[in-house]
Amino acid sequence: MALGLVVLASFGTAEASDDRGLTVTGTCLRSVAPDRGSVTIGASVLDRDSELAMRSATKVYDAVRKAIVGLKLKEMELQTSGVSLNEETEWLNNRSVSKGFRSRLSLTVTTSEISRLGEIVKAAAVQGAKEVHSMQMALSPEKQKKEHESCLEEAVRNARAKADAIGKAAGARVGRLLDAVEQLEQTGLPVPMPMARMELASKSADYAPATVDAADLKVNVSVRARFGIE
Repeated sequence: MALGLVVLASFGTAEASDDRGLTVTGTCLRSVAPDRGSVTIGASVLDRDSELAMRSATKVYDAVRKAIVGLKLKEMELQTSGVSLNEETEWLNNRSVSKGFRSRLSLTVTTSEISRLGEIVKAAAVQGAKEVHSMQMALSPEKQKKEHESCLEEAVRNARAKADAIGKAAGARVGRLLDAVEQLEQTGLPVPMPMARMELASKSADYAPATVDAADLKVNVSVRARFGIE
């Protein structure tokens, strides 16, 4: 039967009527606009002295944080997402030579104003930040819950429609829902954007921030449902 789905059906005797059933998988796949966006900014300093490297990076980090707070973004969250201090070396004349110590401090900024993520990058660049580590889009927990529950209902209706179509083709009447199990899927998770460690080239305030466009995220729900056969 070319219906594009896997069907498990068993028809028992009258004494084993509880085993009679038709099992189908109902699905729901929809596109949902993200309502949360985040960008991670890195303060990076290289110095021969490890303490000076950390101090300088901390100074830039604090300036970046202050500038971003001043943007007054809606539903803003700030998180220190990385701190590191490592010696950098290069290979010269058949030996390893120290270039100094690289100190990095990263700040992740999350907001519901996705279109203003470019302003965050600009503000960070003006204050001396040199790296954009990542940009992500996601659904808030509230929106993810709402969309998931709505899609779950749609998946159950889809399962019922499939069962009815199979029953009609087989000359059987499909009865009530006997049981159903959700096939868990990942939905509304952050989607990494291809901007890992992009260098910020300008500290000038005389340029417009980049426009940030957010692609829809996918919500995917599947339900395995068994219906009675009458």
